[in-house]
Amino acid sequence: MQWKINPLYKKVNYIIGKYPLSLLFLISSGLTFYTFYYPLVYPSQFLLYDRFDQARNIYAYLYFLDQDFSEGLFRFLGLNYPYGDFIFYTDCTPLIAWSVKIFSHYIIDITPISLVVYNIFILSSIPLTAILLFRILSMVVTIPWIVWLGALCLPWFNPQTVRLNTGDINLSMSVIIVCGIYLIILMYKQVRTIKFYFLLSLLILLTVSSCFVHVYYLAILGTFAGSFFSIWGLNEIYHRRPFLKIWISGFAYLIISFGLCLTIFRTTDSFYSIRNKIAEGYGWMNWKLNFSSLFSEYDFLHIPFLFHSNTPLPDGNANYLGSFTLYTIVILLLLAIFRSQYAVNLKRLILKNINGNLLMFLLISSLILLSISLGEEYILNTNIKFVNLFNPFKYLHRFTQMVTHFRALNRFAWTFFWTLNFFSFIILAHFIITYKEASLRIVAFILVAFLLLDAGDALLFSRNFHKKQVTNHYQYGTIYNDMKSLSNQIDAGKYQAILAIPYFCVGTEDYTITLDPNDDFARNIYCISLITHLPLMNSSLGRTPSIFTENIFSAFLNSHANSELKKQMNDKPILVVYNKHFYDDQGNPRDVPINTREPAFTVLKNGQNFIATKSHRKIAEQADWQLFEILIADL
Repeated sequence: MQWKINPLYKKVNYIIGKYPLSLLFLISSGLTFYTFYYPLVYPSQFLLYDRFDQARNIYAYLYFLDQDFSEGLFRFLGLNYPYGDFIFYTDCTPLIAWSVKIFSHYIIDITPISLVVYNIFILSSIPLTAILLFRILSMVVTIPWIVWLGALCLPWFNPQTVRLNTGDINLSMSVIIVCGIYLIILMYKQVRTIKFYFLLSLLILLTVSSCFVHVYYLAILGTFAGSFFSIWGLNEIYHRRPFLKIWISGFAYLIISFGLCLTIFRTTDSFYSIRNKIAEGYGWMNWKLNFSSLFSEYDFLHIPFLFHSNTPLPDGNANYLGSFTLYTIVILLLLAIFRSQYAVNLKRLILKNINGNLLMFLLISSLILLSISLGEEYILNTNIKFVNLFNPFKYLHRFTQMVTHFRALNRFAWTFFWTLNFFSFIILAHFIITYKEASLRIVAFILVAFLLLDAGDALLFSRNFHKKQVTNHYQYGTIYNDMKSLSNQIDAGKYQAILAIPYFCVGTEDYTITLDPNDDFARNIYCISLITHLPLMNSSLGRTPSIFTENIFSAFLNSHANSELKKQMNDKPILVVYNKHFYDDQGNPRDVPINTREPAFTVLKNGQNFIATKSHRKIAEQADWQLFEILIADL
């Protein structure tokens, strides 16, 4: 009896075989559209994230686009008035902000849909990551459906994509890290051809451009590629093969990439010389990799691992490797103990594989970055100090303080997720191809089920999260309506800037003059700034020169602000936006983060009687909000 093959099945199979990348892109894009339907279709009502630093990031993006084009592409005037700052320190994803601003000025104004453009730019990372994963896995895995599985699943629960639910979403672009790994793999394979130099140029271009998405990409890609070139060169020396081309290329990559970025910063930033050269918080445990985060599943995942942390992990410590990879490691350990021949065969597979050296170089490079993520010293059980001699930053720190600016060290562990998962897919394919035992086949398909469940959980959680919880407060909703109603009571054109009280200023790297805002208060203030088109004297930036904050502090610490501040201002009055909820009847601050260091605490406390000590005119009131006008002479 002959079975007839359904013509539709043959056609689908033909399309999958003929156009796999196109089909993969369509499927992954469809899943992305389904998951983030609301911020993509209704951007005026829903953001990708709306809290803390991300609220500031979106504000900075929108305010920068609203600035007159004559201010240029580098100056940002929305915060730290009257000094402003430069776009590099706003965390507003300069690459996309520049693109929208230039396109709107020279071609057609797309600022009304700027949030759609921003969201598409960020979310394009998911299908593009899937494409790159398909290309990478196709090089090391010979079973097509496993390649498809990895390409479709891994983009959803990696440590970067989950940031779409927690903030700093310009760090969610996993495509940048995966693209860097892909280019390095291609360079390894094309080392003896002229394509090697073309790929090196692309890697430099990727690294430099990604710096203007977020500066951490420069550090992560730079250290990963530098580690890879170093290990690769050492291997060539060991085998007595030419190595200078590899090391010179690696050195050139680092010099050109970091040199270009630093040159752009220094030549366009006129405040560079007065910024703090050392960042506070480098070495803080909460910003290092919490080792248990590697095996502590996220709250939205249903497959638990054998071990996990009982204490809540610090914000930003999302580094879970996934149940698929973790249980693959468990299975390998069990096989090594009870059936050692399987472990031996797997070792031979990897080492004798045509990509064996490549895979080991990738793994070792990611382990170097993992060591960086642990910091120069690591505290175990609160009292055991581990001095991390494997951390390159420990030695680099002796020559430059620049490393302290990359203090969120846990981010360097991201490459470890990818390389370990690549190995896990190789192991899965090895089990399915090599061993016919039913028990191992069952285990392999259980691991596949874990992978699918993790991806599905992440997808559904993100859809529900972005459907219900992320309102665009700058264009819609309660905050927008309240601030719109408040601003309608005044003529905003009369004023030069807004001074919001309780005063907040973040980013000087001097904690004696740092005041964090109440998050809801900050979002209200950002909103009224966008509505009135007035800049804020408050600040929430990065690496702000301390002298600027000290000058603004003088308005709170003295009867009048110092002359250095007033010289930077025009003759228009200041609009003071005051919220009385944040001070109790005794004048003590409440419901705001308290910094007891001086003079920050005095500035915060003096906010309550700031108006009383200045000549002023009350111009509006709404619920707890009060608006006052203060002349520059009285400031």
